[in-house]
Amino acid sequence: MGGKKQSQRTKGNTRPSSSGRAAELLARDGGGAVGFVGFGSMSGDLGYVPTQGADDIDTSVDADFRMVMRKMTKKDVTTKLKANQEFTAMCKEKDEEAVKGILPYWQRLYGKISNDHDRRVREAIQQAHEQVAVKVRRNLAPYLRTLMGPWLVAQCDTYGPASSAAKSAFNAAFPPNKQPEVITYCKSDILSYLKDNLFKQTVTTLSDPKSTPQEEMEAKYNRVVTSSLLAFREFLFVLPKHEHESLQDTYQAFLTEPKLWKYAKNKAPTIKGAFFSVISAMCQTIPEVVEGYANKICPAVLGNIDDTDPAVCQSLWEAVLYVVSTITDCWKHINIRKAFLPKLWEILRNAGSGSATVIYPNLLPLLSKIPTDVIGQDIGFYELFFTNMKTGLTTDRVYSSSSECGAVVMAFLECLRFSLQQHLQTIEGSITVQDHLIVDQLIPLLEASIREEKSHLVSSPLYSQTSSLLNYIEKNAQSDHLNQKTYLRVLDVFWSSFSPFCVSLVDEMDEASKGKPLENMALLLECIKTPNVPRKLALKKSTRVTFTEGPVLTDTGARSKLKSVDQVKMAESADKQETQESSDTQTITEGPLLDLVCKLSQRSHSSALHKQSHVHQKFLAKLVKDFASPVLFKALTEVDSTDGQDAEGVSPAETESNTSYAWRFFHKFLLPWLEHLENKELATSGIDCMVDMIIAVVKSGNADSEKILLLNEVLVKCSNTKVLYNLVDKAISSNDPAIVKWLKGPEFGTKLVQVTKQLCHDSMTSDPSEATSECSWMLISLGLSTNQKLEPVIAIEYTEVILNTFHQSLPKSQDEISTNQQQLQRCVSFICNVICNFFHALQGCFMIPAAEELLLTLFQLNCCNSFGLSDVVQEKLKETWQAGTKSLIMQRGGLLNDKGFLYKAANWIKQTTLSTNSSISVRALAESAVELCEIVGNNLPCNGEESSDNDENGERDESPGRRNPIIHSLLQSMMATDDEWAGHRMQLPSNWKCTTMLKRVMTFTDIPQSCSTSCTSIPQHILLAIFSSVLLQKCCHGKSIQEDLKEDEANLDVINEAILKLEMKTSDWTIDIGDMQSQLLECVYGLTWCSGELGLEFIAGEQALEGVPEHLTEIASVWKILHSSLSEVFSHLKTGHWELLITSVLDRSLKYGSLWSLSAGYILSNCQNLNKLTELDVLQYAGSMDRFADLSESSLQTLQCLIPYLKSEEILQIAEINAARMLSSTGEHMLSLSGSLGALGVLNRCFQQEADLTKDLLSSVLNVLSSWREEHEDLFLFGCNVNNAPLSKTNFNLEIIQLMLNSIMKKADIIITSHWDFVMCSLVSWIQSCSESLQSSPSIATQSFCCAVCDLLAAVSNHISSDSTVVSTDQRTEWLEFFSDGIYNTLFSVFIQVVGGKPEHGESEFDDHLARCLCCGVAGITAEQMKSSKIPIKLRANVSEHLPDNLQSLLNHLCAMLMRRNKTLQVTAYTLLLRLMSELPKHDEQLTKEDEDKELMIQPPAALVDVYNLTSAYMEGILTDIKVGECVLIQGYSDAYYYSLAYLLSWKLLLAFFKSATAELRAGYAAYFRQHKMVTCLLNNLFRLMPENPNTMDKSVNMFTVQPELSYTGSIQSPQDICHLSCSVYYSALEDIPAMVRQWWNGQDKRVATYVDSFTTRYASPVLWSQEIQSVQNTEHNMENMSVKGRPVTREVIATYTMELSEEVSVELVIQLPANHPLGIVTVESGKKIGIKAAQWRTWMLQLTTFLVHQNGSILDGLTLWKRNVDKRFEGIEDCMICFSVIHGSNCSLPRLTCRTCKKKFHSECLYKWFSTSNQSTCPACRNLF
Repeated sequence: MGGKKQSQRTKGNTRPSSSGRAAELLARDGGGAVGFVGFGSMSGDLGYVPTQGADDIDTSVDADFRMVMRKMTKKDVTTKLKANQEFTAMCKEKDEEAVKGILPYWQRLYGKISNDHDRRVREAIQQAHEQVAVKVRRNLAPYLRTLMGPWLVAQCDTYGPASSAAKSAFNAAFPPNKQPEVITYCKSDILSYLKDNLFKQTVTTLSDPKSTPQEEMEAKYNRVVTSSLLAFREFLFVLPKHEHESLQDTYQAFLTEPKLWKYAKNKAPTIKGAFFSVISAMCQTIPEVVEGYANKICPAVLGNIDDTDPAVCQSLWEAVLYVVSTITDCWKHINIRKAFLPKLWEILRNAGSGSATVIYPNLLPLLSKIPTDVIGQDIGFYELFFTNMKTGLTTDRVYSSSSECGAVVMAFLECLRFSLQQHLQTIEGSITVQDHLIVDQLIPLLEASIREEKSHLVSSPLYSQTSSLLNYIEKNAQSDHLNQKTYLRVLDVFWSSFSPFCVSLVDEMDEASKGKPLENMALLLECIKTPNVPRKLALKKSTRVTFTEGPVLTDTGARSKLKSVDQVKMAESADKQETQESSDTQTITEGPLLDLVCKLSQRSHSSALHKQSHVHQKFLAKLVKDFASPVLFKALTEVDSTDGQDAEGVSPAETESNTSYAWRFFHKFLLPWLEHLENKELATSGIDCMVDMIIAVVKSGNADSEKILLLNEVLVKCSNTKVLYNLVDKAISSNDPAIVKWLKGPEFGTKLVQVTKQLCHDSMTSDPSEATSECSWMLISLGLSTNQKLEPVIAIEYTEVILNTFHQSLPKSQDEISTNQQQLQRCVSFICNVICNFFHALQGCFMIPAAEELLLTLFQLNCCNSFGLSDVVQEKLKETWQAGTKSLIMQRGGLLNDKGFLYKAANWIKQTTLSTNSSISVRALAESAVELCEIVGNNLPCNGEESSDNDENGERDESPGRRNPIIHSLLQSMMATDDEWAGHRMQLPSNWKCTTMLKRVMTFTDIPQSCSTSCTSIPQHILLAIFSSVLLQKCCHGKSIQEDLKEDEANLDVINEAILKLEMKTSDWTIDIGDMQSQLLECVYGLTWCSGELGLEFIAGEQALEGVPEHLTEIASVWKILHSSLSEVFSHLKTGHWELLITSVLDRSLKYGSLWSLSAGYILSNCQNLNKLTELDVLQYAGSMDRFADLSESSLQTLQCLIPYLKSEEILQIAEINAARMLSSTGEHMLSLSGSLGALGVLNRCFQQEADLTKDLLSSVLNVLSSWREEHEDLFLFGCNVNNAPLSKTNFNLEIIQLMLNSIMKKADIIITSHWDFVMCSLVSWIQSCSESLQSSPSIATQSFCCAVCDLLAAVSNHISSDSTVVSTDQRTEWLEFFSDGIYNTLFSVFIQVVGGKPEHGESEFDDHLARCLCCGVAGITAEQMKSSKIPIKLRANVSEHLPDNLQSLLNHLCAMLMRRNKTLQVTAYTLLLRLMSELPKHDEQLTKEDEDKELMIQPPAALVDVYNLTSAYMEGILTDIKVGECVLIQGYSDAYYYSLAYLLSWKLLLAFFKSATAELRAGYAAYFRQHKMVTCLLNNLFRLMPENPNTMDKSVNMFTVQPELSYTGSIQSPQDICHLSCSVYYSALEDIPAMVRQWWNGQDKRVATYVDSFTTRYASPVLWSQEIQSVQNTEHNMENMSVKGRPVTREVIATYTMELSEEVSVELVIQLPANHPLGIVTVESGKKIGIKAAQWRTWMLQLTTFLVHQNGSILDGLTLWKRNVDKRFEGIEDCMICFSVIHGSNCSLPRLTCRTCKKKFHSECLYKWFSTSNQSTCPACRNLF
């Protein structure tokens, strides 16, 4: 019922049938002697593939081919596609013989699949066929006849990729010259195959009707027929001409087939298109055969011209043209007036129904072939023809498509011109036709195009073709042509009809109209004036017909003979003779055209003058610009005299003074007009009109003096900047010499200078009009530009004045600003725009001295932005000075001279760097300097000698200065000299010595007692280092990059192009780093000083800068700049550079020591990191071992920094020398650097490198140290105040301590008992010295001493507590019993006093380092040692706790440290408190005994609760707006970080305290947590702090599987610390208080509960239940009567309880943990239960479930509690009658309260809850009063 029915199978057939598997079995097993396998019952489905085991011929087919060919015959498309792909790949892989074996079967398989319905399969089979043809080549010949038919049809497939694949296969198999021979060879088979497809096959025979849908069958049939027809067309074209004669009978039989002619009316457009293409091909290839079947072809083609389907149209009209051209009597076979012309009129009326671009180019050839008796001598035919064409122009398709409109217009004018040529006789009928074509057809079309504003007619070829037609008519009217009078009459008819329309249109226009008709008219008149000038029209390139020069076309048609459709359609270029008509046409056109223009100009001028019509003004300007002539100007000057009436035409002969009329028009109209409009707001178009007329008048003048005089008058009369700008703009583009001369003249130059001065003055003092101001700046920019000949527009002297004006207007200092910020920015912005164009445009601009001064000022403004310019203006300044510098270098080269821009700019940069005190400003200066160098280098002329720098081995010369001496000189002039560096170096503060001394990096003989904690400003040396490092980073690495590339010999060919590009980009402006080694060393010195100030190591990343104190943040930012710059410079240094650099820095180190030694270490460490150190002999660069024979402070410091980078044998040699020196030193010489002190300093560095030092050497050194304690005890700082000791003695003890530390950490196995005694006894004494020395303010040396002692203590403690076999039992016992208590008691007191007494703020770097060392020192203390230590008593008032005073003081001291803003102290306090947590709960146990009958609520230690309260309030404040589930990242070194850390650590302690308590106490603590909602607050905060994805970089672990790292050494603080610690706290909460977490989760809303459940299930639960089950398996608890085991895979715990005395009672429980443990409910299932009643069993099951759900503990804790309950039950203790349990589930109490009546016992908490919820005081059992 309702189930899915299974189809019945044959008995024993357990697998579904598979044809593919059956084929495999058949191929593998063989069977029978069947030669072929097929489906004989299916129509057309033959057997194609041979099977194995047949005749010998079948064995030739490869088994793999046989298998895949079987798959190719399957019906499933996917199977066939994959099979084709396999077949194609197999053809490539197999040899030729294997592929030849398939050919007998491939021919039929290919013929079948190439007609497949799926196009992808057809494409795939053609690709496979190509591989077959390529592989077998000539061996394909025997099977070619069978293959060629399907192959040719496939090449004409309607699916493009399939046909392309078939053609590709054909071209791959046969070269082009052999392809006709192949077709000839297979012609009979091809035609037979095509006839079969076309005339025999049907829809049902091509496909299987039983399995193929009707729609698919029809689609396949249409495709096969279409492809076959196209294949027949291809066959006709490819077959050689002489072969057609032998196939005459076949062609005739083909044409006599009735089915062929039905294709002309087929419903499928593709079939019809293919049919007409076949007719076209036959007309071209076998015209003699076509003539015999004209009675069928002509009706089929000409009778179907109304078919406008896009798939048919192209082929149809191609066929129409070939039919009318090939069949001479084609019109006899069709009724042209009934069957042809109505359809043609319909096509014209509908404009081809969207196919105009295809149909209309064929109309002219068709028109030339229509019989004259059909056209007649009257206008009837032409009226219908052209009227219908104009009707088509109004259709929506044409109106919305420019291409359709262009095609119709082109055809209209071509046919109209042809018709005119046909009727150029003077007989009456021809005259009527001429007038009709011009007046009734052409003129209305022109009028419509002019009037319509949104038509495509204007952008169509209408105007150009009309002008070409008029040009043709005028040319023939001018020549001695037979029909000259006729041409003249036609021309007169056109102008007499067109002119009145134009005049009336001008009169109709008013100001309200938009003037588009007048614009169209002006465009038409311009086209008529210059018919052969090409114009850009919004029209695709269209084909046109080339007309012959003869008056009448011959009877052969529009061309001499239509040989091909391409000749009919493609005549792309105009007649060459028409391109040479301009001179003749100009003269002829001046008559009627100029008369019309004069009339239109007069009327437009009158309307513009009297009516203030802007439309007419614009039209007049266009006419004056295009037709400027004395005749036109004379007509315009007569406007007032004629009062707007038409002026008489003026012939050119009547104009004695050609310029007088132009002069008169200018003074009489233009100047007054200009003055009249001066005070009005002129539109841009109005100004353009005015300027166009002025330029036209000027150009019409004869003498240059007259033209200049006119322009000067305009300059004087016009003060409008817009007019001047437009006038100059058009004047510059003019080639008239007079205009060019005027622009360079004094009048225009003076005017431009005046505009400049006024504009700069107004911009800086007032607020000019923005439009006027911008136009004025544009005018000045034009004046400073060049003309078309790249010559300056104005004279050089005026250019210099303008530049000086700009220079004077720019501010040089803050005091010079007398305007507001907005005006200054606008002025600077405009000057930049003008000058930038000036630099780009004018060649030789720096021949003007003022140009360099202005360039320098702009550069200074951009580099030193003390004026508050915006970013946009700054970018403009940058672009301007860069453009100017580029132009300067290209004009003058890069030579430096005292008065040049480069020298002044470099000197200004240097002086500014020396005077500034801001690192940001210095870096900006450096970047500007780099940009300057880059521009200079990139634009210097190419150095032809550069290639000579390569030696015979292809290596470049690395000698300084050879790369680019100009850049080298420029950089040197910008940077400080050696003397300047030395002076600034002496002024550096010495705070760095303090931090270096604390970290015991080097040995000092002089160190300040105390150091200041702040640096008021960055020293000048560091600022210079910033500047130089940025320059070095950018300018000194191009060469190294190229050399690095060339070193890679393996990839030399690949990287040649990259080297070339780098050389082009960088080699021209980069220099050798060897030239700048002094500057580089000073930068390293500055970086080392910053590292010392910040307390960083030699090599430190930017992460080390996190948490830097506020007073050092600026130095930290400087360190970043220097570090990044130098790192990049070092990455590009070569071996030669490193040698030079290391030698120089070691020389300085040996001479000066101090920071130079640290600088040497920094350089060596970078060299080592870049794997360059192995190539160098560092010790030799320092002067070999002899240089260190007698140690001074500088040589000792150099050797200490050098040792880490020496070879092992060198370190061993140095160690031996200094060990001997230490042994030989005596007396006072022991404290000198040349004695034991120096030797110890060197030995310590050798030990730190873990060198292979011999055991004897180390033992002898330790023996000497032990002997010194006895012989020279006064040298040791035992039990004294170190502050009073000399520095040499402090250094001596420091080195001894360091040597002990290195020995323990590196070579502990060589330390013998006597050595250990020396270490232990010395450590006790030194700890005592630390205690005495830290009582008051310690010196730096004292702090360093105490830090070293603490480090030694930490190393000893770690070594003793380790599992190393080196530590003997006696040593460990001796340490624990005799030394550790005294050491830790003393040190812990110091720790509490020093660290606990520090103020909250103001801790310096030195105090912080001392605190970290003390934390490391006390890290090994035990809880008992802490309790026995003598620390100040710190109790709290009004706090009653059961803790002893010493324990309470400990808590108060350490909990206070949890709130310090120091991660090291917080972690240390947490670690120490964690050791005390297990001691605290036992002091609360008496509370459970005192109040056994009450519900307890016990408070955890008050000090911890106070920390929680303080931090919880803060956390609520910062997290209150964050939703639960959204992670907040707490940034390191912030208040939020320290509060969050204290909050989470306090909870870790509370949970550890809770976990160490007994079950009874946990109930009391849990009650306190619930009462104060502590757990709710915790979990809400945790789900705001934990990340959404707690996975770490290693996907196999997450923050729940790895404990957070809590280090004493003050690790880097990151947001991930809080996230990780939050996950750890949440995990502890799930582990220790699961019931309270579950209760919180159940109370959340759906969103929060879902998120918590998903998060816990995914990340926390797997770790938790794995640990739970693992703890069950590893439990060592001996639970009497009960055994427990775990099943990790199924998350199950099995507990088996058995009675001790009776094995008959046995209980087995199965506890299954949920996936979201502990949020979900634990499932308890019953296993075996023997001897237990069902009721009792259910009770125990319920009890266990209750214990596991409500118990705040582990599964093991719940099982233990349940076992106790069962044990009590068997001991005879009655259950509580309320909870039915012996032991209470929360407080683990027994039933003690007894009813006096029924004697039943109850838990006090159960009874209290009964009374409070029932509102009764009766016994729950007997209902009597209790």
